[in-house]
Amino acid sequence: MSGLRHGNAKLRSRVAGLEAGNDRLRARTASRGRAPRPALAVESETVEPSERSCPRCGRACAANGAKTTELIEVEVRARVRRVHRVRRRPACAPGREALAPAAARLFPNTPCGVSVWALFLLERHAHHRPLRAVSRMLSARGLDVAPGTLADSLPRLAPPFAPLAAAIAERQAAAGGARRRDELAATRRAGRCTPAASAATVRAAGCGCA
Repeated sequence: MSGLRHGNAKLRSRVAGLEAGNDRLRARTASRGRAPRPALAVESETVEPSERSCPRCGRACAANGAKTTELIEVEVRARVRRVHRVRRRPACAPGREALAPAAARLFPNTPCGVSVWALFLLERHAHHRPLRAVSRMLSARGLDVAPGTLADSLPRLAPPFAPLAAAIAERQAAAGGARRRDELAATRRAGRCTPAASAATVRAAGCGCA
């Protein structure tokens, strides 16, 4: 009997351990949850049930709240954005006309919007895809653009980014100057030109060891 009681106690201890492990697993899974995505735009749709009346008595169904379901969708197809620019003419001055501002374009007279060129730059320079692969990607999204057309557009994309390139170069130069000053300070503290100090740094500082 003592052996049976000992076996039952051991079995209960093992079952308790398994249940505790399951509780920890459930708590860890519940704590993860779903990451909130407040930056995503929300498009609401209202779907009516197919049954508008009771199949028994034929009377119309009354509203009884709604059940909300959220799905994350991504647009992967090209679309035409047709902008109607409204024109207004003052009644007091028939010869005058007010026209809504034109849609923003990266290049004059280009049929492609800013989103197309942003996607092209991302695929070409961030993902380092060749022009033919970018052309196939755009074709898969419904926009046929020849690789030659994309190649001809590359020189036109450079001028808008010239100020950004100049700012990056200036920041890199400033960072390089700060690094050279740190090397010079370390050299002066050591009292001699250490191998860590480059020749350019020593010459720029006017060190007598150069």
